[in-house]
This record gives sequence, C-alpha cells and structure tokens, in this order.
Amino acid sequence: GGYSQVTATVDSYLDLDKFHDLPNTPPSPFLAAGEEVDLVSFFPGTVTATPGFDKIRQLESFVLMESHVKPGTKVVKTIDLVTDIGNIILMHHDRTVLEKDVAFIRSIEKIPGALFELEVDSEDEEEDEDAVFPMLTRTLSAPKSHLEFS
Repeated sequence: GGYSQVTATVDSYLDLDKFHDLPNTPPSPFLAAGEEVDLVSFFPGTVTATPGFDKIRQLESFVLMESHVKPGTKVVKTIDLVTDIGNIILMHHDRTVLEKDVAFIRSIEKIPGALFELEVDSEDEEEDEDAVFPMLTRTLSAPKSHLEFS
C-alpha cells in the first residue's frame, strides 16, 4: 500500500531510491476482489424513484456509485455503454461476497420497479429502438472514502 501508478511514475523521475523500493510484481494472492458493474436499464420511461440505488449502497462490497439517473430522468433500454444508467464499484476481500452482490444487482435490474420506478407512456414504448441519449453528467455516491486491505 501507500503508492499508485501516479506516485510511482513521479518517483521514477524524482526519487529513484523510493521507486526501486516498489515491488516488481503485485501481491499474490490479491488482497481483495473487485469489479465495476455497468448498470443496465431493461425498461424505458421517466424515473419517479430509485429504491434500488439505496439497496445497492447497503451491499457489503459497495464502494462507489456513479449515475446520472434521478427522479425526472428519462431512461431508455440500455443498448451500449452510452445508454447505461451508471456504474458501481464493488470490492471485498471475500470473492463470494462480491459475486453475491453482483448477482443481486443483475437480478434487480430485470425486475420492474426494483432498481428504479418508472412512469411509462406510449411514447416510451415506441422509442425502444430509437435511443434518446441521456445527459451524461454523473453524480458520485460513496459513503466510505476508501477501503484498505492489508
């Protein structure tokens, strides 16, 4: 711990002794398992509530959520990374906890009203194939400033 790619690069130019003290290989086995989960919208409409976001924030492996979706946001079915509805960073020292949390997120994405509640009108149903790109301004949510595993 205590270094990053940025500090290692700076040390390679400014402090060779400190740079040479860095390990040549990552720790093995890894101290934690992590994953970025891109959120998928299976349903188009105008968001009225985001109950699933609060559930995701309570997951044991939750680190960070980034999403532009809030009440009033119009969402379309996700067809690519541009139309995803956000992403989640998960990390835990026990890979099975991480896998359970990913499975939970994937399950609530497919249940109408579980991830977010929608108001749907006939226009939303007709736009399934014609993606309307949402505002790509993201907001961050992370109750833990960082996680350290040692």
